[in-house]
This record gives sequence, C-alpha cells and structure tokens, in this order.
Amino acid sequence: AIRHIQHVIATQDAYELRSFEKRTYAEHSYDLFSIQRRKRLVSRPTVCIVATLHGEEPAGTNACATHLAAILKTANEHRVNIVMIPCANPYGFDRGIRKTPVSEFMNGGYIHPELTKPSSEVKRLRTFLKKTGADFYLDLHEDCESHGAYVYAFNDRQIAKKLLQAVTRFIPIEKKPLMDDPDIMNADISRGIVFEAHDGSSEDMMSHERSCRFSAALETPSSLFPISVRARAHAEAIRVLIQIASRRYTGKIKRQRVLSKLIRLTRLFWTR
Repeated sequence: AIRHIQHVIATQDAYELRSFEKRTYAEHSYDLFSIQRRKRLVSRPTVCIVATLHGEEPAGTNACATHLAAILKTANEHRVNIVMIPCANPYGFDRGIRKTPVSEFMNGGYIHPELTKPSSEVKRLRTFLKKTGADFYLDLHEDCESHGAYVYAFNDRQIAKKLLQAVTRFIPIEKKPLMDDPDIMNADISRGIVFEAHDGSSEDMMSHERSCRFSAALETPSSLFPISVRARAHAEAIRVLIQIASRRYTGKIKRQRVLSKLIRLTRLFWTR
C-alpha cells in the first residue's frame, strides 16, 4: 500500500507524504505517514481522514491507496485541504490483528479518559490530530459482525445521512447496528446512524474541537463483501465529504460577506 501511495504522490506536485512518527517494536519499526498539501490553501476547509486504527480492518487503507489519485483530484477540484493518515496501525495491518504491543485499544482514550486510559501511541496521535485544524473528520473502520454499513456521527446528522446514501451504491445500510459497548448502548441509534455516542474515540474528540463542524467513523461489514467493494465504499464516502466540505464552507463565506456588507451599509446610514 505504501509503495502505491508513494508512486501516486510522486505525480502530485501539490502534495507530499510526511513521516510524522516512528513506532519501534521488538520485531520491526514503522513510520506513520500523513498525506497533505505542501502549501495549505488559505480560507478553505480541511478534511482529515484516518484509516485502519484497527489492523484487521484493511479496507480504509486500501481505499486511501487504490483510490488516492481520484481523492486528490476531487480535493483539487473543490479546493479543499486534505490531511490523510492512510494507515494508523501499520503493525496490526501487516499482521491482520487489531492491536499493537503497546496499545490494547487504538480507538479509545482520545477524550473522556475515565472510559479508557490512553496508550502512549494514542496520546501522540491525539496530539497530531488536534494540530490538523480539521473542519471535517472521518475515521475509516470495519465491523466483522455487521451486515451493512453504518456511521458513528457527531454534530451534524444530515451529513451522516449523505455519507450513508453514498455508500449504499456499494453496500446496504445496517439500520440497527448492535452495540456491545455499555458506554454507548443507550446512544441515539436510528437508520444506520449512531449519533453523539461519546465513547472516547478519535471522532468523539474531534467533535469537541472548535474548528470541527462534523466528525464520524464509517463502518463497513468486513465479512460479507470483497475488500475491493468495501474500499470503493470508503473512497466514495471520502469523495462526498470533500464535496460537502466545499459547499458548506463556500456557503459560510458567502453569508459572512453578506453580513459584512450589511454592517457597512448600516454604519454608512447612521453616520449620515
């Protein structure tokens, strides 16, 4: 996956592949990479994508690698900043296992430490994510027990609906996903959306960031569909989120300009 990503990035003058952390284990060392613009677009939204926090959930990394050129093309067309971590758990990804020797749980402890004590790896990733200034955040996951796709979403239910609608081109919706976490079993769950489930995950943390207007984790059923289909579903969700980010941000700028114009006209009227 990383070789394919390197090949794609080599053809993209506007983007670079950065190593932002090195993880060293007894057997092997791994770099954690991010894909992002060499020069950030000013006054444009930022979409942050994280894939494969759990190593046995490979479709997100596959999507970020196989569909990277198309994703970056969409970001360019809509003038959206991208920060992407194509594989947040390379140790687990290589071995097809969920955790690392350091982290029993890679998707907990980002916030609400009373629920899960964060590992050192989670703490460092948390620091990186907070620095992205993301306006929109998407964490790519899979569920071996579900029969369809669903999302954990924060701040905006309508965006979550649009992401699920996009994914249904490839995978049906799991309308009532089963929750085995006692901390979120009583969350607002309907039509494939688990809304405002404050479980200490990365998407939970990002929803509390001042800049972040929407955060979510997308889950696809890893046991029922080929990885190529699941990867396409993830890539489609990324594409749609980029489009939404551009439209929402453009609308916000237009509203600000109208408001500024009204303020100027009001001041002009009262100074006459």
